[in-house]
Amino acid sequence: MTYSGDKEMAEYGKFLSKVVIQSLFIIMDWWATVVYWLCFAVCGWWFIAYKMFDHVMLLLPSTVDVVSLYDIFTVIFIIMLVFKTLVIVKKVLEQASIDVMLIDNEPEKKIAAMDTEKSVITWRSIFIGNEFNELQSEKRTIYPTTTLIWFGFFWVGVGWGNISQTNPDFSILDNDLQPYNMFLKFFLASFLIWCIVVVQYILVFLQLRFEEPLINQFTDLCSVANISVLIRTDKIHGYYIHG
Repeated sequence: MTYSGDKEMAEYGKFLSKVVIQSLFIIMDWWATVVYWLCFAVCGWWFIAYKMFDHVMLLLPSTVDVVSLYDIFTVIFIIMLVFKTLVIVKKVLEQASIDVMLIDNEPEKKIAAMDTEKSVITWRSIFIGNEFNELQSEKRTIYPTTTLIWFGFFWVGVGWGNISQTNPDFSILDNDLQPYNMFLKFFLASFLIWCIVVVQYILVFLQLRFEEPLINQFTDLCSVANISVLIRTDKIHGYYIHG
């Protein structure tokens, strides 16, 4: 036999564990983000001081030390990668567990003259559901495929990846005698990806200057179809589009 106090304690325990897990993932996300930008800034300074000055400002770290900066950077990078991967997996699981309900506000009526019972036409709900899926999967601001294709084009096709070799110039020719430097490669790859991302943001921003945002178009479509959308992200939290 269970008492109300036991149920309250069980609910409180579930709530507390959820808060702890959520806080832990938030800390992991913020730590990985801050450390990434810190590593990006430090590697960028090394890149600028070693590659972009006419005289020697800063030499690259040595690789013969017992515990070199490259070893420390590798450990930090692995931890950062693991944390970000766990955060992304958690976000995907949360989005996969969201309940989406389509509410048809159209009154029931006889569709055909020979019908004996009133019903609702389902094509409007199917159409709204299809548009909602396209809005989630296809309508992106940053396209991963586009980013990877352009990154591969510049990094391998044009040869910009060879700039991360240890020679103190911007040569794009591959030299087997000059190894790639981890710090230079990290900064150059990150900078190139960010440039591609910024270009996509600018294109989307310019597109929105002439077109209505997609979420507004979807809301207008729900109004025309007389379909409301209820999105439940949690037991007591969610979003509602009134159609």
